[in-house]
Formats: sequence, structure tokens, C-alpha cells
Amino acid sequence: MRMRRPDRTRWLLLLLASALLLPGCLVNPVPTPGTSGSLAESDSGFTNNAQDVASAADATTADSKNADATDSAVPGVNLGTLAESATSTAAVFAFSPDAPSSGKLVVFLPDSAQQPSDYMTLAVAIAQQGHRVLVPSVTVAAQTACAGDGTCLDLARQEILDGQDRTSKITVTTADCLQTRLVKTLTSLDKDRPGENWGKFYAGSSPIWSDILIAGHGEGASEAASVALHLKVWRVALLAGPTDGVGATPSNWLSGTSKTPTSAWRAFAHTKDATWAIIVASWTALGLGSSAAAVSVDGNQQPGISVQLLTTAMNVPDPRAAIAVDGQMPTDVVAEQHLRLAWKVLFWPY
Repeated sequence: MRMRRPDRTRWLLLLLASALLLPGCLVNPVPTPGTSGSLAESDSGFTNNAQDVASAADATTADSKNADATDSAVPGVNLGTLAESATSTAAVFAFSPDAPSSGKLVVFLPDSAQQPSDYMTLAVAIAQQGHRVLVPSVTVAAQTACAGDGTCLDLARQEILDGQDRTSKITVTTADCLQTRLVKTLTSLDKDRPGENWGKFYAGSSPIWSDILIAGHGEGASEAASVALHLKVWRVALLAGPTDGVGATPSNWLSGTSKTPTSAWRAFAHTKDATWAIIVASWTALGLGSSAAAVSVDGNQQPGISVQLLTTAMNVPDPRAAIAVDGQMPTDVVAEQHLRLAWKVLFWPY
């Protein structure tokens, strides 16, 4: 039967309305890993608008999070390595000339069993949020040297930071301490890459900690926590840590008075990590709350940017490494997206 004109008109109007409304239901997807060179991840990347993060929490299905993969440009990332000394492993640096700059530097400290080059995927993701990123080679295994002695660990952590001799259990010179390495690397980057403004993060022989997010993985998270307790930094992000202590009992230094406000701390861990018990006890000692306050990233709802404690229980061979280390992250697309949601909250440039 021939369609009457009024019916055809209503039908066309309905199609037009559907086309206009559909894009508003789509939520930007979570980034996927990039490749080296001038790096870009294969999706829309991280937005720089807190309202966009809040609106993502309204998505109720994974499909809605994956629906629009091409709605905005992906920030490219300059990624490279730089030798800190003739004997140390090269540091990793990352910077996105395309992302809106946060004006901040993220210093990410590796786990004692890892090298800076093991964190390149994470470095790219952080840089795409507008931060400059440095992953220095700080490989002093204080936990092994101190054998659970909390006083020793406290002194060792401070010695790693500034090179002042505090314990015979480790040897870190002023020339080889974290502060010196950072300044030396920043000086070299500022000289070789003047357009990226690395020089704004140090003055004389000291890093400008108020513009630095100190972060770390595993034992690196313990060192990051120590830095944030003794110095006022911009932000703190702890992955799979802190782990200083014996069994499920954290070292006493973790209960010390922090120079960095509690609100500036974020932490993320896998619930099947072999050191899970001491990690969550350390969160409590630091005043961040108990594991009951943690929010899992494994569901379909994105955590708000104010959430401080994040967890995952994703199925991976190595739970400790899977949340940060290249080659150990989940291969399942949904699990990878959940992991990157955690990174997004940890390093959000608010």
C-alpha cells in the first residue's frame, strides 16, 4: 500500500531525531598501548575535563564504553631513554606535545626487580594526560638489605632519596641518590630538548617537589611513599605497594606524619598480589583508609577522580606485575580497559 505523505514525514523526522540523539549516548573508550617512536595510542586518549570523567560513570555497559573510538585526536608522545651515568640503566622519559599540559612532572620509581624500560606503556599513558614523565633507575633493594627491620628501612629510604649516610646496610652516595639523578636527567633533557621545558622542575641541585607527582610500583611504591612523607609533593600514586614490613605488618615509618596532604594520595593494587595483606595494612597506616574503602575497577562504572584506593582482581599470571609492567598486562580487551581506568584516576591532572 502506498505510504501517505503525513506518515512518511513522521517516519523521516523519527529517523533524523534518532541520528541526532545517538552520539550523546556514547562514552570515550579506554586507551590501548602505543608503539615506540612518536607514540600515539589507538583510541581517543584521555580527556582533560573532569565533567567528562563524571559523565562516564553513567555508562551501564561495556559496549557503551567501546562505542566511539574515533571522536577526538589522540595525543602523540615523544618517548625515549637517557643514560643517567656510565654504569646505571637508562632512564625513560615521555612527553606529549599534543596533550594540554598539566605543568607537572611524574617521577615513577620501578620495582626492585624491574628496569625503567619495563614501564613504557604506562609512561605513554601518563604523558597523554599532559604530564612530563621520568622513570629513573633506582634499583637499591632496601627490603633485602634491611631484612624487615623497620628502622633500617626508614633510614635506607631516606638515604636513597638524598644520599646522606644513615645506615650501613646500604650504600648510596650523594652523586647517585634519587635527587641528584633527577636533576642531572632534567638538566640533560632541558639542554637537548629545550622546547619541552624540562628545566622548570628543578632549581640548583634540588627538584621542585611541589610540581612533582611521585609514583612507584612494588618496592618503588615504598620509596615513593617515603618521599611523600618527608617532602611535600604535588601528588602521590602507589601501585602494588607500599610493601615495607614483615608479613602483614607494615614498618612503623609508614605511620609517620606526612608532609604531603592525605587528599593528594592515590593507590592501586591487585587483590591476588602475594603481598596484598601488607599493601592494605600499609594503606591504613598511611591514613588512606582500609581495603573496605577501595573501589574495584573491574565493573562497568568508572571510578570518580576523587577515589583514593583502587583494586582489581583480573585474571593474570602475575598480579603484581600486571598492573604496570610491559608484557605482563592483561591481553583481554575488557580487563585492559579496566586497568587503564585505574591509571586514569591515579594520574588525573586535577
